[in-house]
Amino acid sequence: MKKKLFKISLVTMSSMILGTSLLSSATVMAAENVSTNQSEVVTIANNTLSQTEIEEIADKYITFDAKKQSFIVDNAINNELNPIYTIQVKNQIEKTNIELKNSITEAQKDGSFILRAATSDGTEYSLMREPRAAGVNKVSVYWNFARIFLSKNSVNNIILGGTGGLGALVGFIPGVGIGVAVACGAVLAIVGSKQVKNGIWFDYNYLIGVLTWNWGWQ
Repeated sequence: MKKKLFKISLVTMSSMILGTSLLSSATVMAAENVSTNQSEVVTIANNTLSQTEIEEIADKYITFDAKKQSFIVDNAINNELNPIYTIQVKNQIEKTNIELKNSITEAQKDGSFILRAATSDGTEYSLMREPRAAGVNKVSVYWNFARIFLSKNSVNNIILGGTGGLGALVGFIPGVGIGVAVACGAVLAIVGSKQVKNGIWFDYNYLIGVLTWNWGWQ
């Protein structure tokens, strides 16, 4: 599966939904290849960890409680992470849980996409009665990022300058109010202006608020 890493300016993507035409007025500042080693670095005293390292360590201690429909973190995380890093992780989990509960309600009302919670080991948890139609859009919510699956029709709709249905699909992205711009920016950065034969998926890390993600064809 082909994978790339991109970093897209949120300011640029916001302009995409403010202009009269997504394709003509939006300038997607993608094309800048970044390496995972260039992640945001947090420095505390003599203990320095990159954002990626913090998240990788935290992943080992975070699970999803299906009954409570919430992410939880094991206190054993304190044995491996600096307390300030731990607070950062717990604060993000709290925000994600709040947004997730709101999103479940909206997803059930909308009915046009699938919403699931997911953990780093690849386990996904159903949060709603899922639509049966083939090729529906889907969002898998992790504690620190969302994996968004767009169907072929959704991708081609964006390429043609439309955003139909995307508001309900990605407008909920925890901590971010410009979900449509995120999706449109990702699509335009990946496929440009050519119609596609398959849908795509991409990761949006809302913990650090930038599009630094993997992507692939469905």
